[in-house]
Amino acid sequence: VPTLRWLTRVVESRVLPEVGRKFGVNVRSLTISDMFVAKYSEDGQMALGEHEDGSPWSFVLLLNEEFDGGGTQFVELDGQPVMQPQKGSSIVFSGKNRHRGCPIVNGTRYILAGFLRA
Repeated sequence: VPTLRWLTRVVESRVLPEVGRKFGVNVRSLTISDMFVAKYSEDGQMALGEHEDGSPWSFVLLLNEEFDGGGTQFVELDGQPVMQPQKGSSIVFSGKNRHRGCPIVNGTRYILAGFLRA
């Protein structure tokens, strides 16, 4: 979408360098293969089941704070941690890490989900 080119530039300048640092990848080789906004709400899609992404690296960027619950849970890591970044912050991870979107219990959660390749 041409009007959202600014968003691609933000991801390229903020998220891709983080992926490069964390995973030892040359940032110039990284590309965004897909990204979209997902909505989770108590009266709609509350959660997302366990899955792996079809990309080497993924990110979830939180777009708002007006909700309770939610988060990204890594189900095969010790302690099955639930990551809940602050608004405007993201988590980056290997798309091969099995994870799920935890249920919303109040309000609406919006995230920008993205998938990267080298």
